[in-house]
Amino acid sequence: MKTKHQILYAAIMGFTTFFNLNAHAEDTNPKLKSVGTAVALSLDPIPGDALFYAGKPGQGMASLLIGALGGYLFFDGLLDNSLCGGEYNKPCGPLGPSGYRAALGAFLYFPALVWDGIGGISGVKSYNEKIKNRRASIWKTVQPTVAVTNEGFFVGGQFRF
Repeated sequence: MKTKHQILYAAIMGFTTFFNLNAHAEDTNPKLKSVGTAVALSLDPIPGDALFYAGKPGQGMASLLIGALGGYLFFDGLLDNSLCGGEYNKPCGPLGPSGYRAALGAFLYFPALVWDGIGGISGVKSYNEKIKNRRASIWKTVQPTVAVTNEGFFVGGQFRF
């Protein structure tokens, strides 16, 4: 029984270490994100996806939840309003319950799409600026030095923190 626990513990530790090393490897050489992809994601009807792409998962999840609720209410209200009258005998028009539901859904869904678009595009732009500044800052901390004297020349480097 003890060896099963040790094997399970070793497997969990190996699995988590692998993903930590992989995450560290990806973080040491990050790539720039495409603003065009962020624009394309902001134009689709799914709220939150551009924010996820921009690296803002908290805002992306909030936009997705608010937008999903709003989208359900909006499209359900429109569908319910289209089925008015006939055999259903429901109150018709924009002032019926389905009209109010569609209005409430539109009030939630469309701002979530706008939030996704603006936040996603600006998030990608700020992410790219941060990566460019990080790449440029390596030459601020590591400075190669060459010194020429009567006795020869010396090659070295300075590290400034």
